[in-house]
Amino acid sequence: MNDDPLRPVIGRGGLVVVIKGDQVLAACAARGMSLEELRLAARLSRPTLQAALRGKRVRPSTLLKLAQALKRNPVLEEASELLTGVAPRVGPTRQVEGDPKDD
Repeated sequence: MNDDPLRPVIGRGGLVVVIKGDQVLAACAARGMSLEELRLAARLSRPTLQAALRGKRVRPSTLLKLAQALKRNPVLEEASELLTGVAPRVGPTRQVEGDPKDD
């Protein structure tokens, strides 16, 4: 079995992945979510979330559930700024052809 923790591997139970726990924690913090709120939103058991956060191999469906739960809760720009020290970038606005502003 491959020991590279970032690549999916075939384990005894099939395909497994390793999630970077520190990135999950940062994602929760940027959204103002507790780990319990994430667990409930992802519909995971406590042992499954704990295993994922500790770098244990988990099923790809666990990764998908966590990603979907985080996607449903947008990043709070102010929280992100406090965590990173970098103000969010605001890009230029684009006008779309046929936009009423063109008239």
